[in-house]
Amino acid sequence: MRPKPKVRNSSASLDVSIRETLFHLYRRKAKLDRLIRRLEAARFARPYADGIPLSTKYPV
Repeated sequence: MRPKPKVRNSSASLDVSIRETLFHLYRRKAKLDRLIRRLEAARFARPYADGIPLSTKYPV
């Protein structure tokens, strides 16, 4: 078996991988932002859902 030829990371392919990573991170951040917004809305809608202020139960 011959060793695989080393592929040099061309700047073009590197750009693409960086762009894909950024896209992935932005999508994950958007998902987390939506989750946080939903949690905050729930916290202000029912601050004393089970008699305990949610802010003490889930400190931000």
